[in-house]
Amino acid sequence: MLSVQGSLRVLDLSNCRVASTKPLILLRSLEQLDLSKNLIEELEDVFALVGGVTSLVELDLRGNPVTATTKYREKTITFSSARLGGSYRGR
Repeated sequence: MLSVQGSLRVLDLSNCRVASTKPLILLRSLEQLDLSKNLIEELEDVFALVGGVTSLVELDLRGNPVTATTKYREKTITFSSARLGGSYRGR
């Protein structure tokens, strides 16, 4: 992952059985990330991702267990230092 960490801007990992976002924090240039239909359960993982990847403007978490967390979307946007705006999709 080190060879692409500074240049990768778009990544589609939908339906790939991803359970943790922690390795993705290294992708500092990432702008669009599709993590829909995966196994992400921990809100803290999502917080770390959006707080660490400050270039992120679009994030799709639909179909992950984390979306069942009460007000997860609002909590994540509040926590985030990223510019997710209206391009944050979940549920």
